[in-house]
Amino acid sequence: MTKNENLVDLIVVNDVSGPAPLDPAIASINLTTRSNRLTEGYDLAVSAFFGSERIELAGGDFAVSVQISINRAQIDLEFVKCRASLVDAPVPHLSDERVIEERVSTRRSASGRAGFLLGASSKAGGQGEVGFDIKAAVEGSGSLERDGTRKRKNWKRLNAQTILIGTVVGDLDGMEVEDYVGWRVIPETLDEPSGVIGSLKVREAWINFIDVKNGSFKGRIGDKARKLFESNNQNRKRMFALLLRHLSTKGMSTQSSRPDEAVLAVFPFVVRPEIDKAVAVSAPASSGRVQLESDKLEAFLVSPPGTEEEILVSLGVSHEIIRENVDRPKNKKTSLGRFVGYTSPVVSARAYATLVRMGKVDEEGWVDIANGRVLRDLINLGLVQKADGQILPVDELVSDPDAMFKHAIARCDTVQLARSMLVKNPSVSSVEVTEMLVTKFGKRYQTDGSKIRVGNALKRWARWVEPHLIDPKGGAKADSLLEAALSKEAQVGRRTYASPENIAIAKAGYAAGDYGKTIAERLGVSYMTLKRWKDSGKLD
Repeated sequence: MTKNENLVDLIVVNDVSGPAPLDPAIASINLTTRSNRLTEGYDLAVSAFFGSERIELAGGDFAVSVQISINRAQIDLEFVKCRASLVDAPVPHLSDERVIEERVSTRRSASGRAGFLLGASSKAGGQGEVGFDIKAAVEGSGSLERDGTRKRKNWKRLNAQTILIGTVVGDLDGMEVEDYVGWRVIPETLDEPSGVIGSLKVREAWINFIDVKNGSFKGRIGDKARKLFESNNQNRKRMFALLLRHLSTKGMSTQSSRPDEAVLAVFPFVVRPEIDKAVAVSAPASSGRVQLESDKLEAFLVSPPGTEEEILVSLGVSHEIIRENVDRPKNKKTSLGRFVGYTSPVVSARAYATLVRMGKVDEEGWVDIANGRVLRDLINLGLVQKADGQILPVDELVSDPDAMFKHAIARCDTVQLARSMLVKNPSVSSVEVTEMLVTKFGKRYQTDGSKIRVGNALKRWARWVEPHLIDPKGGAKADSLLEAALSKEAQVGRRTYASPENIAIAKAGYAAGDYGKTIAERLGVSYMTLKRWKDSGKLD
């Protein structure tokens, strides 16, 4: 158990069994004590060891061998039929336990993106097998340097029951916590056993896949994954790796209350009054295998290119994790994700048709056609351009402005995103649409009000060009949504929640007999705001 000869021996019992660890060489935890008469109280010592080993991810018609490492972990202690007080014990001597010495040469990525650079060789100076390369943790424009020579341990106690390991930088390696005495434990009763359960946990973002070889893919779904890894689509490979990590965490989360948290090892420390010694519960041998939901892997592998972010979110991967790992265009002038529908599609279509008929106008002449927001929408749709002080169509010969306008909307990436989400769920919320916009294109909308306005606008444009996206079974709500799509009112930019779509939803709610407070909660506004809309005649 430990190299300290003064520690009390543990008695291993086989009538109770603990859970099997993932692999002791990847992560293990140990609880022990230096005290002699445990029923009178004892000082609890904690140790934790980490390494990097290969495991198998498998499920259904899929299997692959990967090597994983951990860059952060958490020890949670559960005190059963005993009470614990914190011990202000001195930190053990900085001996075998790993210590971080911060120097000028130490670099760390400020973006939090680590261990997920696909398509790079794990061998320096050459093209090796396609895999995961932990070099991503120290690359990129967001890196910083640390100066100094101070020494510190790579862990800290967060509260009375939790230790966070991995507070500095790099993968956890070796004995990160060694015989840390931090608690005085006293059994509450001498009539039955008591003890402490130590759980070593990691979250999804704390797991690194260091290496996966093409030859290790097995099964029908594994063949599809192998073909992906043989391609040059680096971003799609990275997205697939995120799904693998998510499903692996989910497969190890059965002992945790959090779906994004996996329990790698558990150590039950039991004190029995009749023995007066600590009892170590036996545990089965580790399998080195994690069970996956292979149908979700296949859902990603057969999805159309360009829809990776939407598929990942639908399969449970968080927006935040995707945003940390998605490839962003380096050119800041890119048109990706620019269009958000600042105005009414009816007004914009009419303005474009007028400009096509006139050929070109100067900026003063444009004021007679429409406002600046309409111009911005048409420029972002790629229909209109500015040149030498003139505003003119991008295509000189346009025989059918209405068809050209609708074609541009159908090709617009942000409207395509809203359309895709509406097809899957006609009732998708505006906030959900904007969250996906942020994830896919890196946009920034901080408040719920902004997210509602932007999401409303994009859904409105998608419904305008394809009215059949509105569920006809929606009754009064369907009619109101179509009315909102055809409205001439601007939608984004007004500092109000009273957008045409929200007004339509409120009208439909009242028509269905819903209570005002229910409708207000649905829209994310106060009841008094909804009452003001009603009193002002907006809901008539």
